[in-house]
Amino acid sequence: MFKSLVLGFLIFISILACWSCKKKLSDRLTEGPWLGTIAFDSLDQVPFNFEVSRDSAGAYLITVINAGERIRVTETTFDGDTIEWRMPVFQSVIRAGYKSKGLMGWYYPKGTGNGGAFPFAAVENQTLRFPHLTQNAEADLTGRWKITENPGTPEEAILIGEFKQENNRLTGTILSPFGDYRFLEGVVSGSLMTLSGFDGCHAVVLTSRIDKDGTLTEGRFAGSSSWKSHWVAERNDTIQLPSQQSLVRIKPDSPKPFFSLKNIDGKMISLSDEKFANKVVVMQVSGTWCPNCMDEARLFSILYGEYKDRGLEVVSLFFETANFDESAARIKRFADHTNLNYTLLWAGKRGRQERDSLIFMVDGKMAFPTTIYLDRKGNARFVETGFSGPGTGKHYDETIADVKQKIELLLNEK
Repeated sequence: MFKSLVLGFLIFISILACWSCKKKLSDRLTEGPWLGTIAFDSLDQVPFNFEVSRDSAGAYLITVINAGERIRVTETTFDGDTIEWRMPVFQSVIRAGYKSKGLMGWYYPKGTGNGGAFPFAAVENQTLRFPHLTQNAEADLTGRWKITENPGTPEEAILIGEFKQENNRLTGTILSPFGDYRFLEGVVSGSLMTLSGFDGCHAVVLTSRIDKDGTLTEGRFAGSSSWKSHWVAERNDTIQLPSQQSLVRIKPDSPKPFFSLKNIDGKMISLSDEKFANKVVVMQVSGTWCPNCMDEARLFSILYGEYKDRGLEVVSLFFETANFDESAARIKRFADHTNLNYTLLWAGKRGRQERDSLIFMVDGKMAFPTTIYLDRKGNARFVETGFSGPGTGKHYDETIADVKQKIELLLNEK
């Protein structure tokens, strides 16, 4: 496995070595398929596919591809031989120069002015996600898997892998009690499986060896230079995640929820406002830095349009930074890119203490997002933590059905 990974890194280095043929990039950027790579270090790199095209006005469009997901990037700028594109919804930026049929530069996870960066390179006219892994697959990994992350350590956790394989192409996702890893795509090459995904917030890569007994061993996961783990897996068609009731619950006899916070225009909004009187209210604990929050927000935007005339209100409490202006700009961008149409409030900086002071009626292991359902009398009736998004297939359908059932039950109460 590691020989293949080293070969992949050598290919990455060869891309970086192409420094010739400088020319104005807006005249040279090739339309069609590209393969990009973000390198955390010499061992862990995240490849992802993207396409370059032009709109009717001639402006460049970039579409990032992860299995069934298409992320349309419209914020691109050029400066001589350099392109900069900002991923939608999130703060991440890629800045690169054209280097002999390729791009070389940097990926900034938190934007160009916040935090570190990782090397980025891309090669044009490449459709294969892992071009160095082309052997015939020795196994079919289609199915449901019990994944043990960091086995035998205090950080041990049980996850669920759901994969679909066609020839040697592998797609799927990882389910955890607090959300999913969204859309993953990769290959099975010989006895090696590998998956990756990039959505502008998460850049992840997973690899594993397939043993002769069918188990997955020597598994590695990387989501940054420091967010790494080891894992093993075995087939298990019946494994389930812990129930929501075992994770979070409404505290008995707790006071009714209440908030008084600024919206993105700086106006104070309170749960006691007339707008929420005698309404079913869904309170979201959210963040613009959270991919699962993005998936949940898109769903609730649709549901708000469907149920608002019957008395539904949705309020999203965004935990961002201690600076209102900076946070408000992030929330507005998040809302614009996800077409949000409900109440958006700044809840202060991201932190457990800040979150718990607002969500005092909830007990348990809260993740982002966490969602509280209030009845028409203002009582907290249900709570859910985490979110299974569209990358989880049937689980997303089940999530939609469960959310609609809760909303309709509360709306039908007098």
